[in-house]
Amino acid sequence: MSRKNEEAGNVWEAPLKEFTLLFVEDDPTTREMIEELLGEKVKTFFSAASAEEGLEIFGREHPDLVLTDISMPGMDGLTMAARMKESDPGIPVIVMSAFNKRETLLRAINVGIDGFLPKPIDITQLFRQCEKTASQLQKIRFAEKELHAQLKELERKAHHDTVTRLPNRHRFEEDLDRRIEESDREGTSMGLFLIDLDDFKQINDRYGHPAGDEALRALAKRIDRAIDRRGTLYRIGGDEYALLAGKLSSVKELQALAEKLQKFSRFTLETENGAIGIHCSIGACIYPDVAANRLQLLKKADQALYRAKEDGKGVSRICH
Repeated sequence: MSRKNEEAGNVWEAPLKEFTLLFVEDDPTTREMIEELLGEKVKTFFSAASAEEGLEIFGREHPDLVLTDISMPGMDGLTMAARMKESDPGIPVIVMSAFNKRETLLRAINVGIDGFLPKPIDITQLFRQCEKTASQLQKIRFAEKELHAQLKELERKAHHDTVTRLPNRHRFEEDLDRRIEESDREGTSMGLFLIDLDDFKQINDRYGHPAGDEALRALAKRIDRAIDRRGTLYRIGGDEYALLAGKLSSVKELQALAEKLQKFSRFTLETENGAIGIHCSIGACIYPDVAANRLQLLKKADQALYRAKEDGKGVSRICH
């Protein structure tokens, strides 16, 4: 290989290193030459001596790029490429041919070939075409990755509260149904706790909304510490949280957890505008021991929360 061609190989090598390549060619000398040129410049190099073998390797290894001769005994390269495209429409295929008959070129266009190289192969042109195809594939994958990240973030925002980063009401509704189904299937009990941050409006009015947001986040962290991975906490409204705690053995255990939550949720929060005394009202119910279905569970937990507020706030009440 000339110095010029060596330099060309170094220039175009980097993008190819990220991808696997399948080369299909019936001539052993050409296969050996192409493997010598591209073997170390791609992530993995696969070689096939026929279109049939190429299809077998394609189905097994799922290469990122395909480079193939057109004219081969048995199945030709374009027929093979068409079958590959049927299986994976996005697979880039570059074809090589010693002739450029109009019919062959039209077939290549109809198949959706991504690049054409005349034989005998010009090494610089080979590298340029492979790199161009690899760069296009790289851009597609980057765009797909970006789209996936954006969709994931949209999904997170759709299911999480922006202030506390807790799962939101929509996620709570989904999880509640799922947890009830699990309890029915496994024959276990689960607890629902409804938690209100008392006097939240006064906190916002007196100390400002940033302090109110800080109070919401601090309370969420305290409750999370209290449950110690025994359940999932949600923010379902302005000052409202819900907690689903699974596999509780009895109402007594529900009561013990409610008392622990009450203890952890009573604290003083220091802010720029002064110290805020934080406390909560908690209502809880257990399924299916006390509530026989979803509607009863929500209703009775809400009734227990209402009693807690009537009894002076900063307390917990259990629905028996």
